[in-house]
Amino acid sequence: MPDREFEKVKVGDLLPGLICAIQEDPAHLFKGFKDKEKGTVNPDVTCQAVRFIFLFDDYQEKHYGRWEKKNYGAKSNLYKKYIEKLVENAKPDQKFDIQLLDGMPVKVLWSEKNNFQNVDMVLPLNGKLVL
Repeated sequence: MPDREFEKVKVGDLLPGLICAIQEDPAHLFKGFKDKEKGTVNPDVTCQAVRFIFLFDDYQEKHYGRWEKKNYGAKSNLYKKYIEKLVENAKPDQKFDIQLLDGMPVKVLWSEKNNFQNVDMVLPLNGKLVL
């Protein structure tokens, strides 16, 4: 069975669109990896996770962000990349219903490495969500 061809988005520009869904997984498996430079091995971890799904102007398919650990701490990717950028007066570790961002108009900056596209930055298109 051949690999599926995915519609790629333009990298390096902010693409307008919207968050069309937010998937949640109560027990997502994050694979560990070997850090050859440090000589350490990070174990596999299972924890709550979320993934953002986007629809962009001028594109046909939905585009998926990476699974992020559902952690609202100041150093977490979910907080730094999404919550802090999209929610007015966001504070680390605050209680927050991530589904409130579903349907929000955004602009997203993508990058590409080794034929894999990744969300670098998400900004609100019409202002931050006010709670």
